[in-house]
Amino acid sequence: MQSGTGSGAGMAPAPNSAIGEAVVDEAVHGLGRIGARLVDVSGSSGGTIDARFETVSALDNQARTLLNRVLKSPVAASASSETLAAQLIAATRDFFGILLNAYERSVNSLTSDPSIIGRLARIQDCRLRLMRAGADRVIWELCSGGPAHPHVWSWLGTSFVASESGHGTGRVRAQMHWGGPGASLENEYLRAVAAYSASLGLLPPRASLVVGRVMAFALPMLNFRSRPFAGATYYVCPREGAAPRRLVRPPNELDGGWFYSAGVAVGALKELLENLIVGKAPLALAAGEDGEKVLRTVLEHLILHWSETPPVRRFRRHMLDGTLSAVCGIDQLRELFSGRSSVAEVEWSLKDVSRGGLGAYICGESEPSVRVGQLVGVRANDCAAWHLAIVRRTWTGAGEYPFVGLETLSQRPVPARVDDGRASADVFLCDPILKGEALRIAAGSNQLSSDLPLFITDGGRLQKLKPLRGLVEGEGFDLRVYQVL
Repeated sequence: MQSGTGSGAGMAPAPNSAIGEAVVDEAVHGLGRIGARLVDVSGSSGGTIDARFETVSALDNQARTLLNRVLKSPVAASASSETLAAQLIAATRDFFGILLNAYERSVNSLTSDPSIIGRLARIQDCRLRLMRAGADRVIWELCSGGPAHPHVWSWLGTSFVASESGHGTGRVRAQMHWGGPGASLENEYLRAVAAYSASLGLLPPRASLVVGRVMAFALPMLNFRSRPFAGATYYVCPREGAAPRRLVRPPNELDGGWFYSAGVAVGALKELLENLIVGKAPLALAAGEDGEKVLRTVLEHLILHWSETPPVRRFRRHMLDGTLSAVCGIDQLRELFSGRSSVAEVEWSLKDVSRGGLGAYICGESEPSVRVGQLVGVRANDCAAWHLAIVRRTWTGAGEYPFVGLETLSQRPVPARVDDGRASADVFLCDPILKGEALRIAAGSNQLSSDLPLFITDGGRLQKLKPLRGLVEGEGFDLRVYQVL
């Protein structure tokens, strides 16, 4: 355990970190260049319809090769920080939005051409590519916290209805991983529905880079039928062109509706998680100890949100207006509570509150400056007390400021110094020190040992804290639980 103040200041980044940054930076700029080329090609009236489609397809393939290289790179996956991951996710989201628009223009051009009969195979290929781009756009916009593409579900629904099994009969069971030889319009629509049902916006950025591979593993086991069935959790009507909805009761009109559940995929993911815990991680999904931690986060998340009883909101929200001050990151919070005046506070606009947290808009920003998993301090401008919270969700709606959803950890956090007999650390106490009771402690990442007791001075008395099972890992901090002896 090390002291919590400035232990890493001035240290040079590890070689793997520099390599990871270079790989991610190459992908971000590469996707930007290919996206700009797509805009030029799809908006041009020069050349034939077929030539423009072939160029768009070639750029699509080029971008996927670039993206797959960084997503499958163990160095990039294990070394990239949450900031780098968030940049890559935003760039990928924007690219697939541009690609989706380009394929929609191609479909319209091909289907309106007088020689359409001779182009049926090409139209089908274009629709498949549109569906794949649409499913990718859904995944990455959810992982990035929006904004939602305004037409993605409408265009996905139109192409699905045009497919052979999209007319309301039968059942879709994926046979191949996406993008493989067995890719189909139906499978791509299923991939988008599965992603929408998984609450991907609750994942921290680095975990979002892994979720696509896990979903590809689970895809053949998902359940998607045109009739209600036991265990169905979501309902979608492709003909309506709307996003899926949580299934509370079967809809009155079944014509054209489809029903979804994760099926046996949840059991397979549980088995995968058990193997991961005992050290039998699949090499294709995790690389190194750090990669295994990220994979475990993804597996636990999908098991929870794909279950037949996914989590629901525990507390009622109450709409409130007001202005908040916010400070982000555990290092900044340490400086804030130490009384330093140089800490930058940002202004948020309060939207709602509940017993468990609050929601607010980040004024003056187009992309949120905070990420899922960050530790933040917030206070009302007419109040002196700071609350400690963790970012659970961000979302940016079209034409709106970014929204952030917070889970409150403590309404009265107390900065303190603890010692394990070898070294001391500056931490935040989230609960009062009461003998026999649990005490949550927020500290820098890996500062506290999971099996060593802590000692803290309270009211002139030395208190011993026994470590309990329970750990929440956030961006740059750990939240551990102790019992006051």
